[in-house]
Amino acid sequence: MAMPFDVPRKPSKDPNKNGTDSRATGNGQDSAGHKRVMPHCKACTDFKTWMELTANPRREMSRKEREEKQCPLDSSLLGNNTWSFLHTMAAYYPAKPSAEQQYKMVKFIELLSDFYPCHKCAAHLREDLKTFKPDTKSNEALSQWFCQLHNKVNVRLGKAEFDCSKVLERWRDGWEDGTCD
Repeated sequence: MAMPFDVPRKPSKDPNKNGTDSRATGNGQDSAGHKRVMPHCKACTDFKTWMELTANPRREMSRKEREEKQCPLDSSLLGNNTWSFLHTMAAYYPAKPSAEQQYKMVKFIELLSDFYPCHKCAAHLREDLKTFKPDTKSNEALSQWFCQLHNKVNVRLGKAEFDCSKVLERWRDGWEDGTCD
């Protein structure tokens, strides 16, 4: 599929990279150990890094402009939107889920780690899931689990942690002060 405009890439000093950067390609191995060579994608990097990697002489669009123009999501926007969805899904997950619902939620999370477009993020999620198993016994438990997982990511990225005692207030009920009413 042709892009509406050509995106030049900075030449790589490594001839094996063919003008791509592994930060953006998600090159690596899948869970079966097979080598993956992924195309350069915006979902794999934040917008600023992607612009640096592509050496595009046009001016950078602000985040607001990117959203208004309905541009492909960079890793930052993808992450924010994904977390919004996951926290909201957990908040509305059943208070007393059936065994089948619990199984499907665990599978959903595992599949997310296989298909998430940011390959570095997906690899981190797969690694976290080895020792930090989803708690699917209720919406409160799942909401807390996602909040703790999100905080692990925030720490990894140098961001502030969220107060997990307020997770349902944030994603389901609205703030106690009524600002969401």
